[in-house]
Amino acid sequence: MRFLILGLLCLPMLFGAGPARAGPGVGPMEVQFRSVSVPQNSVPAIAQDRAGFLWIATNKGLTRYDGYRLRPIEAPGQKATQRSLGWVRALAAGADGRMWIGTEFQGLVAYDPQHDRVESHGSAPGLTAPYPSIRALAEGPDGAIWVGT
Repeated sequence: MRFLILGLLCLPMLFGAGPARAGPGVGPMEVQFRSVSVPQNSVPAIAQDRAGFLWIATNKGLTRYDGYRLRPIEAPGQKATQRSLGWVRALAAGADGRMWIGTEFQGLVAYDPQHDRVESHGSAPGLTAPYPSIRALAEGPDGAIWVGT
Protein backbone atom coordinates (compact mmCIF):
# COMPACT_ATOMS: atom_id res chain seq x y z
CA MET A 1 0.00 0.00 0.00
CA ARG A 2 1.38 3.42 -0.87
CA PHE A 3 0.59 6.68 0.89
CA LEU A 4 1.17 10.22 -0.24
CA ILE A 5 2.48 11.62 3.05
CA LEU A 6 2.87 15.31 2.31
CA GLY A 7 0.37 17.80 0.95
CA LEU A 8 0.46 21.53 0.39
CA LEU A 9 -1.56 22.38 3.50
CA CYS A 10 -0.08 19.88 5.94
CA LEU A 11 3.63 20.22 5.08
CA PRO A 12 4.44 22.90 7.70
CA MET A 13 2.53 21.01 10.39
CA LEU A 14 4.22 17.67 9.72
CA PHE A 15 7.80 18.85 9.76
CA GLY A 16 7.68 21.87 12.05
CA ALA A 17 8.30 24.42 9.32
CA GLY A 18 6.68 27.78 9.64
CA PRO A 19 4.56 29.43 6.97
CA ALA A 20 6.21 30.26 3.68
CA ARG A 21 7.49 33.83 3.73
CA ALA A 22 9.04 35.84 1.00
CA GLY A 23 11.62 38.42 1.94
CA PRO A 24 14.86 39.87 0.70
CA GLY A 25 16.80 37.00 -0.83
CA VAL A 26 14.25 34.42 0.37
CA GLY A 27 12.07 32.61 -2.15
CA PRO A 28 8.83 30.82 -1.46
CA MET A 29 9.01 27.53 0.39
CA GLU A 30 9.72 24.64 -1.92
CA VAL A 31 7.13 21.91 -1.54
CA GLN A 32 8.27 18.33 -2.02
CA PHE A 33 6.03 15.29 -2.19
CA ARG A 34 7.28 11.90 -1.07
CA SER A 35 5.58 8.60 -1.41
CA VAL A 36 6.16 6.01 1.30
CA SER A 37 5.37 2.32 0.97
CA VAL A 38 3.90 0.72 4.07
CA PRO A 39 3.71 -3.06 3.63
CA GLN A 40 0.47 -3.42 5.61
CA ASN A 41 -3.02 -2.93 4.24
CA SER A 42 -4.62 -1.31 7.29
CA VAL A 43 -3.56 1.98 8.92
CA PRO A 44 -5.98 2.82 11.75
CA ALA A 45 -3.96 5.73 13.19
CA ILE A 46 -1.22 8.23 12.37
CA ALA A 47 0.35 10.63 14.88
CA GLN A 48 3.24 13.07 15.07
CA ASP A 49 5.39 13.39 18.20
CA ARG A 50 7.12 16.47 19.62
CA ALA A 51 10.36 15.59 17.80
CA GLY A 52 8.55 15.65 14.45
CA PHE A 53 8.54 11.90 13.78
CA LEU A 54 5.48 10.51 12.03
CA TRP A 55 4.11 7.33 13.65
CA ILE A 56 2.07 4.90 11.55
CA ALA A 57 -0.09 2.29 13.30
CA THR A 58 -0.80 -0.81 11.22
CA ASN A 59 -2.43 -4.19 11.54
CA LYS A 60 1.08 -5.69 11.83
CA GLY A 61 2.78 -3.33 14.26
CA LEU A 62 4.07 0.20 14.51
CA THR A 63 6.40 2.12 12.22
CA ARG A 64 8.15 5.46 12.78
CA TYR A 65 8.96 7.67 9.79
CA ASP A 66 11.71 10.28 10.17
CA GLY A 67 11.31 11.86 6.73
CA TYR A 68 13.87 9.53 5.16
CA ARG A 69 13.17 5.97 6.26
CA LEU A 70 10.64 3.76 8.00
CA ARG A 71 11.72 2.13 11.27
CA PRO A 72 9.67 -0.68 12.83
CA ILE A 73 9.12 -0.21 16.56
CA GLU A 74 9.22 -3.46 18.53
CA ALA A 75 8.93 -4.62 22.12
CA PRO A 76 11.85 -6.44 23.75
CA GLY A 77 12.01 -10.19 23.17
CA GLN A 78 13.99 -13.03 21.63
CA LYS A 79 11.36 -14.20 19.14
CA ALA A 80 9.64 -12.16 16.44
CA THR A 81 6.28 -13.02 18.00
CA GLN A 82 7.43 -11.52 21.33
CA ARG A 83 8.73 -8.34 19.68
CA SER A 84 5.67 -7.64 17.56
CA LEU A 85 3.13 -5.18 18.91
CA GLY A 86 0.51 -6.84 16.73
CA TRP A 87 -2.46 -4.80 15.62
CA VAL A 88 -1.91 -1.21 16.76
CA ARG A 89 -5.23 0.63 16.90
CA ALA A 90 -4.55 4.02 18.51
CA LEU A 91 -1.72 6.51 19.07
CA ALA A 92 -1.28 9.58 21.27
CA ALA A 93 1.83 11.74 21.51
CA GLY A 94 2.50 12.54 25.17
CA ALA A 95 3.74 15.89 26.43
CA ASP A 96 6.61 14.02 28.11
CA GLY A 97 7.87 12.81 24.71
CA ARG A 98 6.44 9.29 24.92
CA MET A 99 4.27 7.85 22.19
CA TRP A 100 1.32 6.06 23.77
CA ILE A 101 0.23 2.99 21.83
CA GLY A 102 -3.14 1.24 22.06
CA THR A 103 -3.12 -2.33 20.79
CA GLU A 104 -5.70 -4.96 19.93
CA PHE A 105 -4.41 -7.69 22.26
CA GLN A 106 -1.52 -6.33 24.39
CA GLY A 107 -3.26 -3.44 26.09
CA LEU A 108 -1.51 -0.13 26.59
CA VAL A 109 2.18 0.28 25.75
CA ALA A 110 4.41 3.33 25.35
CA TYR A 111 7.56 4.09 23.42
CA ASP A 112 10.11 5.86 25.64
CA PRO A 113 12.42 7.93 23.39
CA GLN A 114 14.95 8.59 26.18
CA HIS A 115 15.70 4.87 26.47
CA ASP A 116 14.67 3.86 22.91
CA ARG A 117 12.38 1.11 24.16
CA VAL A 118 8.78 0.00 24.35
CA GLU A 119 7.30 -0.28 27.85
CA SER A 120 4.24 -2.37 28.67
CA HIS A 121 1.62 -0.66 30.77
CA GLY A 122 -0.79 -3.59 30.70
CA SER A 123 -4.43 -2.75 30.60
CA ALA A 124 -6.16 0.43 31.65
CA PRO A 125 -6.67 0.83 35.44
CA GLY A 126 -9.44 -1.42 36.72
CA LEU A 127 -9.24 -3.80 33.76
CA THR A 128 -7.59 -7.20 33.78
CA ALA A 129 -6.29 -9.56 31.11
CA PRO A 130 -7.35 -10.46 28.54
CA TYR A 131 -6.84 -6.85 27.61
CA PRO A 132 -9.66 -5.16 25.75
CA SER A 133 -8.95 -3.71 22.33
CA ILE A 134 -7.88 -0.10 22.76
CA ARG A 135 -9.55 2.04 20.10
CA ALA A 136 -8.75 5.57 21.25
CA LEU A 137 -6.11 7.41 23.31
CA ALA A 138 -5.83 10.99 24.48
CA GLU A 139 -3.74 12.91 26.98
CA GLY A 140 -5.52 15.22 29.40
CA PRO A 141 -4.20 18.63 30.48
CA ASP A 142 -2.91 17.04 33.70
CA GLY A 143 -0.86 14.44 31.76
CA ALA A 144 -3.31 11.58 32.45
CA ILE A 145 -3.76 9.15 29.56
CA TRP A 146 -7.38 8.49 28.65
CA VAL A 147 -8.05 5.06 27.14
CA GLY A 148 -11.07 4.22 24.97
CA THR A 149 -11.99 0.55 24.59
